[in-house]
Amino acid sequence: MVDVSGAGAREIGLDHLTLVDVSPPELVAVADAVGFDSVGLRVHPARAGEQRWPVRTGSPMLLDTTARLRDSRVRVHSVEVLPLAAHTRVADCESVLATGARLGARFVGTFAEDPDTDRLADTFAALTERARDYGLRALLEPMTQSSVSTVGHAQRVVARSAGGGVLLDALHLVRGGSWAAGHVLDRALVGYVQLSDGRLDGPGELDVRLPLPRRQPIPSTEVGVESVAARLLPGEGELPLAELLAAVPADTLVSVEAPAVRRVALVGAVNYARWARRAVDAVLTAPARTWDRSRT
Repeated sequence: MVDVSGAGAREIGLDHLTLVDVSPPELVAVADAVGFDSVGLRVHPARAGEQRWPVRTGSPMLLDTTARLRDSRVRVHSVEVLPLAAHTRVADCESVLATGARLGARFVGTFAEDPDTDRLADTFAALTERARDYGLRALLEPMTQSSVSTVGHAQRVVARSAGGGVLLDALHLVRGGSWAAGHVLDRALVGYVQLSDGRLDGPGELDVRLPLPRRQPIPSTEVGVESVAARLLPGEGELPLAELLAAVPADTLVSVEAPAVRRVALVGAVNYARWARRAVDAVLTAPARTWDRSRT
């Protein structure tokens, strides 16, 4: 069973991809209304073509967001998401780091697009050093459709930095094979955990023509579509969430990243966020389930 003796004190967050079509200031308001402690804000697009929220330093939307934060009990746990490609330079990331500092964030999220591990490690190390000047810890997220898809690979990259960490997404861990392999997790490198749910044996057949908010590019595979538009809320599927939570320190921030485009369109952002908040509580208090690793 997961140790939830301090569950009441554990920080529970809501990551922006869950409701990516809700503006940053409105996401703060929604999170506050339904009982989340913090939000992760998407201040930089993940892929070319995605419509960016205008929250750069000095922008009206950033001022509105900081005002909403002052009037609520919600804080910002992270800003995202920086793709680290072969051509990425730390100077390219300055506006995101400055925005994160202005919002009081603790983490800046990244993922890998550079297939050269040595060059990627150098880029991440340089970003980690610069992020520290802004009061941020850089995190690398292993993602199934990136050049770093497993926890082991991410840990090797991050270990070459001075203080960077790993962002663990439950769906990507299972789809990328990390959790099926029972990979040894360096607890000291864990920044925080993103929770969602799904089937163990894969997403099944999904409509890859599904229109995505903010003009996000439509992935070419069912796994990609599931990741950005068709996840289940924590506890609704078969992923080993309790086992994952038991593997990280008990005070690790847990945040919901569970985009479900059609579901949100049907019930609305506030209702979906309320369901998400209740779902996390249920997972944190549920006994760990046994599961069949061979199915992944």
